[in-house]
Amino acid sequence: MLFGSVQFVLISLLNLAIQTGIVGGALSIEKMEVQNDGGSVSADENIQIYKPQAGTFEKIPESPTLAWPTWVLYADKKESKLVRIPDDRGFLNPVSGEELFQPLDLIEPEMRLALGLHIREGAIRQIMPAVDLSFRRVHHNRGLSSVPRARQWVDFVNIDWSEFGMVIMQRKLKDGDNSLEVISAGNPVKPYIDHAIKYLVENPPDEWSKGSQIVHVVLDDEVSKRMEGIKTGHELVVALSQGTDVRGQLSVKVKATEAGSQSAFLPEVYRDLFFDKTYQRKKYFDFLKRKAERAEKLKADASQSVREAREKQNND
Repeated sequence: MLFGSVQFVLISLLNLAIQTGIVGGALSIEKMEVQNDGGSVSADENIQIYKPQAGTFEKIPESPTLAWPTWVLYADKKESKLVRIPDDRGFLNPVSGEELFQPLDLIEPEMRLALGLHIREGAIRQIMPAVDLSFRRVHHNRGLSSVPRARQWVDFVNIDWSEFGMVIMQRKLKDGDNSLEVISAGNPVKPYIDHAIKYLVENPPDEWSKGSQIVHVVLDDEVSKRMEGIKTGHELVVALSQGTDVRGQLSVKVKATEAGSQSAFLPEVYRDLFFDKTYQRKKYFDFLKRKAERAEKLKADASQSVREAREKQNND
């Protein structure tokens, strides 16, 4: 992960990105360790929750949170659309705070910036940076590790949320200089919060009144429209900042994984995705075709060699 065993503040990056709203380019970051009252902040197997009024962090186990239902609230200009990401009836749990898998036989899903909310018993408890990854707002669940989840959240309390913004970045995993490319910066979180509160007041689903839910709020804005897709071999980082201080963070390594269409163990519910040519990566299937043609040619050449050897033996 980008931060190893501690959380770092992206001072140089956020000074430039948030204050000027730049988009694109590669920036080097300076690192500053953030301490809470218990020492260094670990991102491994725990959720770190920043408490704005106290200026401290607390930990909760990550494992139970991965089983919470995940919803996507598309805040379009005319109306809102709510989608629950399937995680039962044959679907695998797609949530991960560590990795994001990209199957070799699928094109990259569309990526849109989002604000994640932890809603418990009908009330917003925490917020977190998030991204929405889908194909035309469907197929959010593409198998294991296909729905990223932040490991650093912020308590939702009565403060001025106009001070908070989100920056989405990426870096090559093999690079040694920790340079981050800014994909989008200067994204205020308050419009996301305002829309979520409005939806909660007007027409929340009954499920939100019981237990815990994670909701990704996606705005219909220019930021989302110009977002590029994920890139394998990169680390995707989304920072939720207050000024130049990182308060919440999503950080996942994007890894290429085996082709679902070639797996003998592909669950039936994923066949509509992996065998739909709309979403298939043409280069991968062209590669399979060339590989099969080479194998067939080698087989034919071997057969020809055997025949020639037998003919020569018979003639001798």
